[in-house]
Amino acid sequence: MTHTSLHISPRSILRSVAIVGAYLLVITVAMRAATTLVWFLEACVFAALSWPVVQKLHRHMSNTAAILLITALLALSVSAIAALGLTELQGESAKFQRNVPAAVRNLEGTEGLGSLIKKLQIADDIERFADQITNQVRFRNADLRGIASRVGEGASAVFVVWILTVMIIFTGPSMVNGAIELAPETKREPIRWVLKLAYSTSTKYMGFMALQSLAVLLITFSVSTWLGIDLPGLLAVTAALLAFVPYVGIFAGALPLALLALLNGPEQALAVLVGAFILQILDAYLVQRKVDVATVPVGIFPTMLAAMIGFSLRGPGGLLVGVALATMAMAVLSDTGAMRTIRSLDDSDLVTNPVDPVAPESADSANSAAMSPGEIS
Repeated sequence: MTHTSLHISPRSILRSVAIVGAYLLVITVAMRAATTLVWFLEACVFAALSWPVVQKLHRHMSNTAAILLITALLALSVSAIAALGLTELQGESAKFQRNVPAAVRNLEGTEGLGSLIKKLQIADDIERFADQITNQVRFRNADLRGIASRVGEGASAVFVVWILTVMIIFTGPSMVNGAIELAPETKREPIRWVLKLAYSTSTKYMGFMALQSLAVLLITFSVSTWLGIDLPGLLAVTAALLAFVPYVGIFAGALPLALLALLNGPEQALAVLVGAFILQILDAYLVQRKVDVATVPVGIFPTMLAAMIGFSLRGPGGLLVGVALATMAMAVLSDTGAMRTIRSLDDSDLVTNPVDPVAPESADSANSAAMSPGEIS
């Protein structure tokens, strides 16, 4: 039996040390620059989603004016939602301070349970808790310096991401083309076509889902207000975010609404659940299937996973970034002709007969028809 001996030379030792050192250096730099890298990633996603809108507005105004218009609309929308949410929290805290301690005081007058409540001093604890909550949402006795510091940090992060987004909007296409030019000559056109297809389908998918999310927001807010349910703004925003999850998001977004509607009676809660179920079925069969055929079928699990990871890291903005990245990844990996192009990169015929980006041989040719040329020019 032949035995293979291991030879360790000074050169191999130096290589191993260099590889380990380079790995540790990259990890250390990445960890220290994690916040900056996240900002850059968010800016790339926001720029990619904003570029089609900027191009459409460019027919009527300059790119600079289009960017300023989009920024103003987003700022007004976010400010209005934040103001509505703060107003709702202040109103609910006032109701809590007014009603809950009084109800506990009334329970103290009952036999059996009342004596236990008095001994445990539950009413006093609830009153202190209600006062604390009310003071916090109304900024009474608050640490204004700490609040100002946190608001300043958030505002600076938003400003940095906005600056990076604007820069990427203007320089993104040239950056992508420059990266493609680094590839071997025979692979440039297929890679360019794959990126065009993935970008086109993913942005169209996010556009459709954004419109659906807006519709769900308006419906949830209207139903909550009509039924007299508390926190209609918060419920509407929650339902709108969950609406990005296909096939189950609309029904999942209605669950908090149904839970609060239960306080008004089981009939209202049941009506909300039935209405949400019917709306989800209609959306799944009449809308979502057509969206998947026209763009890319992302699926429930990838969307939920990306949404949960993004929300846990960066809140609602991270949720949108996660869903957009998952959509882009599925657009590249889906079997719509893009992966066939990648598999044929090493084909000998590719040198003389490049892949035709207009008519890829794919069963899902609708994706090719949905691609708009010129995103990466």
